[in-house]
Amino acid sequence: MAMRVVSAYRTISSEAVCVIPGMIPIGITLAEDSECYKRKGTRLIRKVVKAESMAKWQQKWNTAENGRWTQRLIPVFSTWLNRKRGEVHLTKFISGQYLQRFGQATSPLCPECRNVKETSKHVVFD
Repeated sequence: MAMRVVSAYRTISSEAVCVIPGMIPIGITLAEDSECYKRKGTRLIRKVVKAESMAKWQQKWNTAENGRWTQRLIPVFSTWLNRKRGEVHLTKFISGQYLQRFGQATSPLCPECRNVKETSKHVVFD
């Protein structure tokens, strides 16, 4: 579902595809709901458990093996999630998905630098 929300290609990592639109992974959401049920009747429990879930998600994001390019751009996703909302126009870029790889460009090389492979890192930093 998150892939549809951000219009990503199927090769995007499950970690990155959740962070970009701010969709908490379903396993964390289910654990959160279960914990809220266990502690029902406790005042403001949903807020407390939500904060715990966000901390679990951040830890999972920090240690994930996939989605490293996206993690470099969005290391602390609470900042990303709390930004002013708008459409995610840069999904392919943020997730490190390259235009040539998916038939959107004729060459994998940077049109400006000629003999350098055009990657998200190259476009941003070089």
